[in-house]
Amino acid sequence: MKSQPIALRQGAVRDKWARRMIGDRLWVRETHAIVPGTAYHHDPEIPHRVSPDGAMWAVYREGWDRVAPGRWRPSVHMPRWASRLALRITDIRADRTEAQADLAGEYVISFEVCA
Repeated sequence: MKSQPIALRQGAVRDKWARRMIGDRLWVRETHAIVPGTAYHHDPEIPHRVSPDGAMWAVYREGWDRVAPGRWRPSVHMPRWASRLALRITDIRADRTEAQADLAGEYVISFEVCA
C-alpha cells in the first residue's frame, strides 16, 4: 500500500504510514566479523560485543586485522545484538523544499525527471 501524507496543522505534513516514531531506537551498523567466543578471549582490549547466548562475538574492522580474510561481513548483515551504538529519534519533521539548491544539501544526487 502506498503511504499517503496527512495534514496535521497548517504547514505540517506527516506520513500516515510512518516507519519510525519519536522514541524509536536505530542501531548503527558497521563492517564486522562473527567469531566463536573462545577465539580471542585472551585479549580484553579487542572491541567486541557478545551474543545473547554468549557463544559468539562480533568484532569490528576498525583498525583490527586478526580475523582471517573472507570473515568480514558488510554492515548490511550486522545483527542488532552486535551493534555498538544506538540512536534515539527525538524529532521528526517535514520541510518543504523551495529550490534544487535545498535538495543538494539533503544528498540528492540527480535532478532528472522520469517520464
